[in-house]
Amino acid sequence: MYFVHKRNWIGCGICGALASATKLFGVVLIVYVVLEYISTLRGKYRLKDILSICLMPTGLICYMVYLYIRTGDALVFFHLQPLFGANRSTSIILLPQVVYRYMRIIFTAYLQPSAVSYFITIIEIILTIYGYGILYYGWKVKTRVSYLVYGFITMTLPTLTGTFSSMPRYLLSAFPIFIILGTVKNITIRYGLISISIILQIILSALFVRGWFVG
Repeated sequence: MYFVHKRNWIGCGICGALASATKLFGVVLIVYVVLEYISTLRGKYRLKDILSICLMPTGLICYMVYLYIRTGDALVFFHLQPLFGANRSTSIILLPQVVYRYMRIIFTAYLQPSAVSYFITIIEIILTIYGYGILYYGWKVKTRVSYLVYGFITMTLPTLTGTFSSMPRYLLSAFPIFIILGTVKNITIRYGLISISIILQIILSALFVRGWFVG
C-alpha cells in the first residue's frame, strides 16, 4: 500500500512477490495494485510498470515449482485441504451453497455434535456476514474500489472450499475492513464494536487454549 501511494510499481512487484510466496492472499494483492495502477494511467502506460506489477505472482509460482519438484504436485497445498480436518473440499463450492449448508446446520443440528462446535459454527457465519456487511457499508460511503474488490475476493476465496471455517482470522487478511471501520464516526457504534470484539476475543481465546479450533 505504501508503494502504491508512492506510485513505486517496482516496489509493489517485489513486496507482492514476497507476499504471494508466503500466503495465497498475497496473490490477490495484484488485483488491488492493478486497479490502483489503472486509476493513475491518464491514458498512458509504461511497459516497465506493467512488468514490475507482473512480478507479484512469481512468489507463488516459485513455491509451486518447488512443490512440483518435491512432490510431483504443484497444487499439493490445495489437494491436502481435506486432511486438515476443517471439512474443506477440493471442489469449488459457491458462496450461496455454503450459506445453505450453514443454515441447515443451524436449524437442523441444534447443539450438535457439541454445544461448543455449534457455537463456533454460529460465530463463523455471523462474522462472515459482518465482514460482507462492512464491505457493503464501505461501498455506500464510496470507499476506494480497489479496497472493496480486494476485501471481497479475500473473504470469498476461502469459502470456495465449502466452509466458513477460519473466517475469524481470514477477516484479518481483508485489511480494507479496518480502513472502512476507521471511517465510522458514531461513538456509540465504535465503542459497541470494540466491546463486542473484546468479549469475543476472551471467549474464543479461552476455547482455543482448551484445544478447540476457533479459526
